[in-house]
Amino acid sequence: ASIAPWSFWKGTIVELTLVAPTAAPASSFTAAVVRTVDLATIAPPSPDPSGLAYLSNSNTLLISDGEVDETVGGITHFQGANVWELTLSGSVIRTANISKVTPSFVRMSNEPPGAAWNPNNGHYYFSDDDARRVYDLNPGTDGLLGTVDDSWTSFDTLAAGSVDPEGITIDSVNNQIFIADGTNIEIYQFSLTGTLLGHFDVEQFGVLDPESVEYNPDSGTLLVLSNHTSPLIAEVTTSGALLRIIDISAANAYAPAGLAYAPASDGSGAPCPIAVDAPA
Repeated sequence: ASIAPWSFWKGTIVELTLVAPTAAPASSFTAAVVRTVDLATIAPPSPDPSGLAYLSNSNTLLISDGEVDETVGGITHFQGANVWELTLSGSVIRTANISKVTPSFVRMSNEPPGAAWNPNNGHYYFSDDDARRVYDLNPGTDGLLGTVDDSWTSFDTLAAGSVDPEGITIDSVNNQIFIADGTNIEIYQFSLTGTLLGHFDVEQFGVLDPESVEYNPDSGTLLVLSNHTSPLIAEVTTSGALLRIIDISAANAYAPAGLAYAPASDGSGAPCPIAVDAPA
């Protein structure tokens, strides 16, 4: 997305509930909106949020913005951050800059449309649909993303056939990475070191442009987020078998981009999908 005046930005974070209406069939139901947060109004702003992950060690959310560093027509909203850590209700805890735009200790990616966190090793993972790579970032001894002791490695997704790596998630049980490819309309499965383990099609489930994929550790399944032309989440097995369709049209999302599976922010503690909505 290009940079535009503030009035054009619609970046938000939308929280949904997985509690199905009693009359809905088991294979499909409509989600209800729990909370909406305008991320263009946080400080510093995230006008084009795309990556989203749940950090279970701190019960917080991690958001990456793949466009905020850009300057178009002399306009920029960049204030030294392209990654945010938020409370479940949307308050900023801390920010980091993993872009190549100064100031940055981690000159890694200007275009991180997907974000994930591995509870097994504490590493952060970011996809990059410009470089067509996945970055594995070790936050170092301080455990903080974006500081001077960070180190990272990466692997190429294009060599495995993934031309448009968007959302990314970690299967923490099997230590595997899943990536949503928006162009191929497939989910790709990799080892943590980048070995291709498999891939499967999701267009057959009505997912016309998979923007994100999220691992559900409670069920061992994947949640695949489609874009606004087909507002739904397809829950599938890790081998690609459809389990159910979740209608998320109630969110009225402009361009749903990232997905996380986290406790609800309403105090119930019930796990639910949380999505970020980008303006383009």
